[in-house]
Amino acid sequence: MKYKKRSLKERLAICQMIENGMPAQTIRELTGVSFSLQQLWHLNYEIFGKAGLKKRKYRVYSESEKMFLIHEYQKKDVPLLRFCVEHKVSQVQFRTWYKAYQAESHLPFSTLPLSHKPQKMVSKKINDRQLSKDELLEELAYLRAENALLKKVKALMDEREARELKTGHKPSNH
Repeated sequence: MKYKKRSLKERLAICQMIENGMPAQTIRELTGVSFSLQQLWHLNYEIFGKAGLKKRKYRVYSESEKMFLIHEYQKKDVPLLRFCVEHKVSQVQFRTWYKAYQAESHLPFSTLPLSHKPQKMVSKKINDRQLSKDELLEELAYLRAENALLKKVKALMDEREARELKTGHKPSNH
């Protein structure tokens, strides 16, 4: 079923159906709302009341805020969905940060590809001396992180250009 935006009143009605013990499958058949969305709305309603069902503004997190949230999640023994709702952060976005942190945790946090903002790349001078296995692994991890970031930037630029072409605007020269 195609996604349909739901009003605050509709979201509240679905939460009340859940609280009255109606099975998720029945709610899905009646409203077309998936189980995961029902769960997300109900948890927001449970924690924040009616205000938790209102549309939120998007927020940009600094690298230190991302790191703080990752460490908080590691300390707590709560499901990811509950943690994200309590901290008002997108579950998808947090999962992206966390996976990047796990994969690249041996690098300084500022070099992790956790944000969409391009980071200034500093080229490393390559010398001719023999590198140890650890140094090679470190260099490989750095190059992979740099490559991932460049791919992300290129995808974002391509997406922006396609959007501009679709709306009839002239795309900027990169």
